[in-house]
Amino acid sequence: GFERPFHPFQVASWIVFGLDVLVYLACVFTLIDHDVKLLLAPLYLASVAVLVLATAQATACNAVDPHVLAQDESAMNVEEDDSLPFCGICNVTVNARSKHCRVCNKCVDAFDHHCMWINNCVGRANYRSFFVTICAVAVMILTVLGTCAFLLYAYFSDGEAFDRRLRDTPILGGAPRGVFLGLLIAVTALNLPLFALDVQLVVLHTFLMSQGLSTYEYIMSKRNGLERRGEADDGGGSAGDRYRSEDSSGKTRGRAHAGRTVRTLPHWMDWIVFCKCGRRRAQFAKDGKDGLGERSGLAKAVGAGSKVAAASLGHSRCGTETPNGTTPSKI
Repeated sequence: GFERPFHPFQVASWIVFGLDVLVYLACVFTLIDHDVKLLLAPLYLASVAVLVLATAQATACNAVDPHVLAQDESAMNVEEDDSLPFCGICNVTVNARSKHCRVCNKCVDAFDHHCMWINNCVGRANYRSFFVTICAVAVMILTVLGTCAFLLYAYFSDGEAFDRRLRDTPILGGAPRGVFLGLLIAVTALNLPLFALDVQLVVLHTFLMSQGLSTYEYIMSKRNGLERRGEADDGGGSAGDRYRSEDSSGKTRGRAHAGRTVRTLPHWMDWIVFCKCGRRRAQFAKDGKDGLGERSGLAKAVGAGSKVAAASLGHSRCGTETPNGTTPSKI
């Protein structure tokens, strides 16, 4: 969240966002026609405002499992909750879909993923604000790219009219056309790949919400399905593949998605959630680390492949033991 140290990606996003807004409003927006300004200004400013507010909420939110907060008040009777997963790190029973994030060092309710851009875990408490954030980013960048495309067309279609337009701007007035052309190309080159990645995230999370899945559950379901099919890489899935929803130990998650199948996307649509996992998995294999599960005594209850997979996702799997040390009947 906003606690230090800030993640480098988090700081980078603040810098890029600030520069993008500043350059657009000061140099790009001033060149478009007045009627177009009246149309774009409310859209752009609203997207910026929503982005700032939603990001602040998603970043500041504590997505910790409510049982962790209640344990000091003895609000739970552990004896009555033997069927629930037990986290050996937090030393408390947690909700069925909770996972322990090794980065935040806490159990996150309905764990989705740990987002480096907001330096916080995304779970039940802040998933909605996270989704609003990426949607607002898409609207903001689309406005920027649309404006740049319009000005590039004006630049090459009527040079004299563009020169007059340029002379009337308060900041770039009198500057050579080549300077502004370079600025437009730079803004487009920065925002176009960001827009493509962000739209992919929006599509992916829209799909996940339609399936009632978290990112973590989707990754584990597809990975387990590919392992059962003997695939060597994550790119073997297709839009028509359906896998039974299972946890990292191979047991069906009876409480969250019992008796259902999971539809998966083709690799070119969900690679963004697998490429990071692959790098982390390789690094953990190289370092010989298995994540927090090993330190908490949970590693013996989980297979080696599942331990590395869990560590690669930035969390340890809760629920391999109940408080009395036995394996729960449902996970």
